[in-house]
Amino acid sequence: MPHDRDGPTTKADCLNRLYEAIETDEKRGGFRFRLVVLQDAEDVVDPAALPLLDAAMNVADFVQIPVLPEPQQASRFVGSHYCEEFAESHGKALVVRQALGASLPAAGVGCAFSRDVLGRIARSMPGGTPFSVESLT
Repeated sequence: MPHDRDGPTTKADCLNRLYEAIETDEKRGGFRFRLVVLQDAEDVVDPAALPLLDAAMNVADFVQIPVLPEPQQASRFVGSHYCEEFAESHGKALVVRQALGASLPAAGVGCAFSRDVLGRIARSMPGGTPFSVESLT
């Protein structure tokens, strides 16, 4: 998707550009998306993930499902780092935080936001987009 700037950009800046494209598509098509899913291009997505995220939008505005990276034999350092980090975060910390009613950080993958909550956040932000461009992650 083309961006109106050459860069450098941040993840938030690119997500805001996608948000603007979503708004444009909705206006052109006369519809509104139900949810926005974030997933990395290199990830293998379970076929049950989208129906699960869609069903969860009936009771939540944000859903984070576990992301379980598979070890990569050709790159044991990077793969091992991510396997350990995600296993700890998604297998333990997110489960405990949810049980306690604490806020859940978005991993940026395997998560979905309701379209309505993104719109509410965007309307509350000075630039009219939902993600803070001051954030570098």
